[in-house]
Amino acid sequence: MAISRKKPEQMLADKRPKHGGVCVGTVQDVDKHQVRYRLERPIFAQDVLEFRGADGVSIYEYTTGSSYHAGELVQTRYQKGCRIAKGDRVFRTRHQVLLEEIRQDFVESTPKLTINGQIRIVAGEPILLQCEYENEIFAVTGMIAENAVKRAVAKEDVVRVLSQTGETPFEWGSLDVDLGADVFVPIGEFKKLRRNALTGLQDRLECLGSREVDEERIRQMQAEIKAGTQEDALISELRDPKDVQQSAAVSDEKQLYAVLQHDCIQEVILREEWFDNAVIEVLLQRIKESKKRAVLALPTILRAQAITEYRALLKNVSPDGYLVRSQEGYQLLCDIE
Repeated sequence: MAISRKKPEQMLADKRPKHGGVCVGTVQDVDKHQVRYRLERPIFAQDVLEFRGADGVSIYEYTTGSSYHAGELVQTRYQKGCRIAKGDRVFRTRHQVLLEEIRQDFVESTPKLTINGQIRIVAGEPILLQCEYENEIFAVTGMIAENAVKRAVAKEDVVRVLSQTGETPFEWGSLDVDLGADVFVPIGEFKKLRRNALTGLQDRLECLGSREVDEERIRQMQAEIKAGTQEDALISELRDPKDVQQSAAVSDEKQLYAVLQHDCIQEVILREEWFDNAVIEVLLQRIKESKKRAVLALPTILRAQAITEYRALLKNVSPDGYLVRSQEGYQLLCDIE
């Protein structure tokens, strides 16, 4: 499959609101310092508006300070050097009132998951924060705690900062603090530990949730595949089952070796997030040796701090193809070519 060389922002489809925002107005007049546009829809304070040229490329973006009704002529200053012209369209890319309603109706009303945590802070050792939900435990380490020269960190400060879970899906049921005597740690370090721990636990739970399957249904499907009956009746009338390519995604080596035994499966997809980087290339080679197409699935969530690690991985592996599941993954592939 050919990969487009367009920039990500140029791939947005303006006619689909969930991708490029909603058109709210049209530019009527422009001078050296100000632009005036007529509204087709109402806008609200703190909405983010974006001016786009005839080619759909963003020219200028700003945050509104007031609310206006449809039909009103709105005037605002714009950044020097921006080439806004009469007839350019204005899009709302952030609807502040709607976001606030969503936050109140869904985020704040959604029950949070109760987690338990322990943090150990001892001078001369890395700080250890561990959080637990049911049987899942996620731990992170931070900076090496120092001996206090002036003011030592207080237990109350640690609890106060870690308790600020904000819009995360978690709240603390218990939080044990093992704090050594006369220890100094910047408050910002506790915020970083809290963020990394809760984000990591959320990712872990989401990955585990995606693996919840009906084991009885899997056994039934395996039997049907083995018997050669796993074909929709309509498709069977239109196409020979031998012409239908079957792919299988695997998340551990046990699944991989089971899939390699089936001749009816022509393509195997390795879910990268479930394998150590050191063995991925070896597993890709084993798939190829089994006369199957080897595909590497990039993570759905690709965090900025992991970009360097993934870039190094992709330079050292040679799959037959990639399964891209996010814009970040697509951009990463473009960067390494």
